[in-house]
Amino acid sequence: MGPDPGRRRMIIAPHRRDGLRFPVFGTLLLVWAALLGPAPAHAQDPPRPPSRRSIPRTDTVVRPDTAVQPQDSVALAADTLARPAPTPPDTSPIPQLPRLHAGARRDGEAGVWTWDQTELLASGALTLTELLERIPGVTGVRYGFLGLPETAATFGGAGNIELVLDGYVVDPLGVGALDLSRIELAELGHVRVERRLGGLRVEVESISPRFNVPYSRIEAGTGYYETNLLRGLFLAPRFLGGSVGLGVERLAAEAFREPTENFGGWAKWTLAGSRFGLQVEYRRGSITRQGEAFGRFEGRRDDVVLRTRAALAPGLAAEAYIGHASVDDALHGLADTLIVREAGTQAGLRAAYQGPVLRAATALRARTARGLPALDGEISAGLTLGRALALDGSLRLADWREGQLAASQTVRVEAGPFFGIRPVGEWFSGKSGTPWLADSAGVPILTDRSGYRAGLEATYGRLALSAAGVVLEAEAVPDPAVALGQPTRLFPGGRAEGLELAARIPTPWKILTLEGAYARWRGEATWIYLPEETGRVGLALHAVPLRSGNLELLARLEARHRGAMPVPGFVREAAGGTGGASNPDGTASPLIVEIAPAATTLDFYFQLRIKDVRAFIRWENLTNRPGLWDVPGRELPGQRLFYGVKWHFLD
Repeated sequence: MGPDPGRRRMIIAPHRRDGLRFPVFGTLLLVWAALLGPAPAHAQDPPRPPSRRSIPRTDTVVRPDTAVQPQDSVALAADTLARPAPTPPDTSPIPQLPRLHAGARRDGEAGVWTWDQTELLASGALTLTELLERIPGVTGVRYGFLGLPETAATFGGAGNIELVLDGYVVDPLGVGALDLSRIELAELGHVRVERRLGGLRVEVESISPRFNVPYSRIEAGTGYYETNLLRGLFLAPRFLGGSVGLGVERLAAEAFREPTENFGGWAKWTLAGSRFGLQVEYRRGSITRQGEAFGRFEGRRDDVVLRTRAALAPGLAAEAYIGHASVDDALHGLADTLIVREAGTQAGLRAAYQGPVLRAATALRARTARGLPALDGEISAGLTLGRALALDGSLRLADWREGQLAASQTVRVEAGPFFGIRPVGEWFSGKSGTPWLADSAGVPILTDRSGYRAGLEATYGRLALSAAGVVLEAEAVPDPAVALGQPTRLFPGGRAEGLELAARIPTPWKILTLEGAYARWRGEATWIYLPEETGRVGLALHAVPLRSGNLELLARLEARHRGAMPVPGFVREAAGGTGGASNPDGTASPLIVEIAPAATTLDFYFQLRIKDVRAFIRWENLTNRPGLWDVPGRELPGQRLFYGVKWHFLD
């Protein structure tokens, strides 16, 4: 899927006016009706006492003839007894597989951000990219609207994301990086993101039944550009001797006459005891895209994993798994057809220990897919000395075949807090490979990268401040090329220096908080996906006005800014589409760097929860800014409105 061949470089496309207006009254009326629609369910309301007019006088009461209608005294006595109250759902917990990591106590602790089930429901994210953008310093890179390829960039690298699903790495097959638009969110129960100088590590846990009662959830939404979302989830604690989880997701949209439809299905069966468990997990995703600029794309991916996990000792857990993945993608382009069919098996061993002072983890994975490491091993350890010091380090080795061995190491340290101030530091150095990137002889290409980050974090009650300086050096920067039909290429790196700031400032009203983050970079002009600056500032509201907790209000008004950003360009071909990594005569195609213009948008999000029902509204790019794009020739739509409901129930 290549850029629009008619797009001129370095020129912002003219504003496309779709004539969309924000239907304020209609939207509010729809949300109000969705919330209050169930109100007339009179069967759930207590009956009103009868009026005096409805009670007949004593002398007018018609008494039944007991000779014709004999009375059963036993039945009458039974009817007069109070009916028993319905049995409440059995919310006793059921056995779970042991976890192999610990979450962060706060966002940003040790460079880790987490979302549990409640926070995921409150986030309003439609894609994994939108969730990652909540992390300071992470920038989304999109090839268009929802359903088109997308990824995320951090620390001057896009696509350097490792996605781990319940211990199993979801590897890209046939492309240099994962297309995050093809990762569904319906079954996510917990997300843990490590932001490191070498990239992002996203650990995802699919949801499992936790209590001895069935659980169901439905999410539905609609909005501008024919956007439609439907998510369904069902968890049963007893099925074929274990527990089962089922999920589906459908996300469809159409902007600029480019319809997309993404459908995902997921199933997981678990047999868990007090210390040992067995699990089978299967997910399938299919997607279709169509557009005048690239033709028609159809893709499907299947993943199936068998794992066993055991709690060997207090704080110590281990796992063994084997999984198989396959993709079947076809791009019917403007000039020809490109078909990618790849498959691979992955087997691994993992173990982790979490104690009050020491922690350690190790993993060893083997893969059969030719564009991925044959062996990949990692070991990490950490030490916490009360409130004085926290030290963590990791070493990773990867055999990329053909004698190419990559090694990298990371060290992170935190001290204090001392009087509310915590010094932090991180160092990274090593070599890494890019999936499916090799030279003309088929030898995988490795690149060197190093850097360090040092700063201070301060916390005083509800006030939190942080500042850090970052220095990065890279031999080359890979272009992830998540869209099928684009080549994976290496662009010049160099040295980059940056400054990061973040703040959470309370207001006199406890329900309101001012939040913001800012980063500014100075580096080589050809360092792709490294914006001059990024920033976010917003006012967040969180209120639970009732003591019962049955009413919750969430709102966020936020301005986001991304400065000018170098991005890969492409040679336009006369027949349409873009050139490959090399010319027909075997010479390499020239590397072209274009500048994506600075983009500033104003966004609003609101969610209202009444008991187990949530109604939400997302209003992005409130000012309808035109000419925004991350990839040359792939303009993003303007003002976007999306609204819907989420509700869950037991039994």
